[in-house]
Amino acid sequence: MPVTTSHPDVFASIIPDETYPIQNEHRGPSCYTHGGPNSAEQYQWAGKGDPEGGDVQYIPGSVIRSPGFRRIMSRGLYSFADPEVDHLSYQGQVWIDSFNNTQEAALSQLEDDDEAELESFNCVGPGPRNSGSLCGEASFMRRKDLETTPPLCARHKEKYSKYFERTEDGTWQRISPAK
Repeated sequence: MPVTTSHPDVFASIIPDETYPIQNEHRGPSCYTHGGPNSAEQYQWAGKGDPEGGDVQYIPGSVIRSPGFRRIMSRGLYSFADPEVDHLSYQGQVWIDSFNNTQEAALSQLEDDDEAELESFNCVGPGPRNSGSLCGEASFMRRKDLETTPPLCARHKEKYSKYFERTEDGTWQRISPAK
């Protein structure tokens, strides 16, 4: 229902200083900047029929009374939405439901398995040249992966992982490469 009156006094008496639910009547999103292009007062709508309710925004009466907004309303881009519907509560509930669904989805991805947690192990790769010691740098891995993969730091992982074997007592022993 476009507003077609153009007399400012009549329009001011129809629209007092309150906020009004204004609906975008077009399929795509739209934006209105009140006060010119450099103004920080900007209103955005989603396309008509937006499932999250973003096609309705509450706009102050002072903006609705402005000539630019009245012109846009007269062209049918925006209309007054049903004032009996609590659009803000609906939009808030949609946001809360979306947040809860996202939170539930994230929590369902977490494993409750203690073996799935990363632990720090000392790297069993070689230490400095001719020292005969182990590297000892921190290597982060899951305990369950320790059964099949030696604990090697990032520096040793690619180069040395194939030169280790698991001993009967559960430790990792370096083996010489076949020549």
